[in-house]
Amino acid sequence: MKRNETHLSGILPCLLLTAVLLIFVRSYLEREFWFDEALTLMNFAWLPTPLAIYRSYVIPNNHILYTIFLHLWTQLPDLGLRQDFFTRLPSLLFAVALLCLLYGYFRRALGRFPLFAALTALAVSPPFLIYASAVRGYMAGGLFVSLAVCCACAFAEHSNWRSFCGYFAACVFAVGTVPSDLLALGGCVLFALPFAGRGFPPWKKLLPLAAAPFAALALFYLPIMRSFLAVCHTGEGWSDGTGVLRAYASAAAATVGIPGLLFIFSCVLRGAKYPWRTGMYIAVFLLPLPAAYILHPAPFPRVFLPLFPLLALIAARGIRDCAAFLRLKRGGGMRIFYAVLFVCVIAGGLLPAAGPCRNFLSQICGDSSGDDFFYGYYMRKEHRPSLTAARLKTMYEPGTLPPVYLSFASDPWPTMYYLLERGFQTRFLFDGPRGRIKELKSGMLVIISRGEDPAVAEKRFSVRLNPLFENVKHRVCAVD
Repeated sequence: MKRNETHLSGILPCLLLTAVLLIFVRSYLEREFWFDEALTLMNFAWLPTPLAIYRSYVIPNNHILYTIFLHLWTQLPDLGLRQDFFTRLPSLLFAVALLCLLYGYFRRALGRFPLFAALTALAVSPPFLIYASAVRGYMAGGLFVSLAVCCACAFAEHSNWRSFCGYFAACVFAVGTVPSDLLALGGCVLFALPFAGRGFPPWKKLLPLAAAPFAALALFYLPIMRSFLAVCHTGEGWSDGTGVLRAYASAAAATVGIPGLLFIFSCVLRGAKYPWRTGMYIAVFLLPLPAAYILHPAPFPRVFLPLFPLLALIAARGIRDCAAFLRLKRGGGMRIFYAVLFVCVIAGGLLPAAGPCRNFLSQICGDSSGDDFFYGYYMRKEHRPSLTAARLKTMYEPGTLPPVYLSFASDPWPTMYYLLERGFQTRFLFDGPRGRIKELKSGMLVIISRGEDPAVAEKRFSVRLNPLFENVKHRVCAVD
């Protein structure tokens, strides 16, 4: 009987976490592709072989191992689902696996109820939901980082070299997906060290744990090192390091919310009793600080997303410590405490997604064009590039669409995707790394964003544009 109860106590919370995630993520799965997603799919996942994807590391958008998985996924039948919806499902599967993995491994160390509350807060937060449904590799990277922290803790606690091999393999998968996951792997080391017990710092465990991510990075990218180094010098990111930290702190607050406040409370109450553990946990949260100010440009805020599962684990520790301080034992007091906490966690997920709060947080995080976590342009109702493709479908037969110029502000990659999806095969022109378009010829179509003035394109190319139609996303004109 006890074995069945133990088994149920592991499976049931995972099912509940999955159900909560599916309820909250539904609307996120319905959105249309944005720039990076369509670029990932068309430029990399559509390459003929996994080896071609590995060798095509020319820009950071190619999250290699995720892209290879996506390549294989798109070979499967779509079961009648809309193609962009079907393509989002791998990230959702990674998110489910991440939540279940962390609960399954840490439920004894951190407590079932504290961990369930913290992971629920993670699952309902907008930053997590956006990337649990994105055609990008960040959620896959988060899963591998989560696997790495499980193996790192096992190695720190038991000195089991089988666990270290698992940790190293997880490091390879993490950096092979997104190289910047190196930072989150550093967080895994900091989080795992208190599991080593007394005698801090445990050098025999610290050194191999710290060296493994760098060795994994070198191992994975050595065959394409020249391309990797070139990508490292592309100069993509934010010029404002303080803005990056502001966006990260806002997303972290929205992700751990009330459980995070309980961790702060526990630090005040019990931090002096466990100084090394408390210091390590605070250091995990502060890891983006040097990256934001030392690297030029500073990383995009979304780079720090794989840290959020670690923050959830730290928040769970805070919940457990607070319950211990309040001397809550099994019974009515503990039930009331966790019931109130769970209600606050759900409310904490709904609040950042509400209109005024969402707009405020989005402004903090870079507004529509730069917001990685709350209400970026791709989350807004006017992001409907498929409407333009649908309208052109009523005006042109397949094979008759003239060459199309797309301005950068028009979001060219998703627009091209939806045109191709509707059977249009033509020449697409847009300004890119290979240079700017120099001229437009008579009869071509021009697609610009709704907010752009056609007169700007007329002046640049010395042409006259005849408006054809416009919608919430685009203005479409023909070159006279």
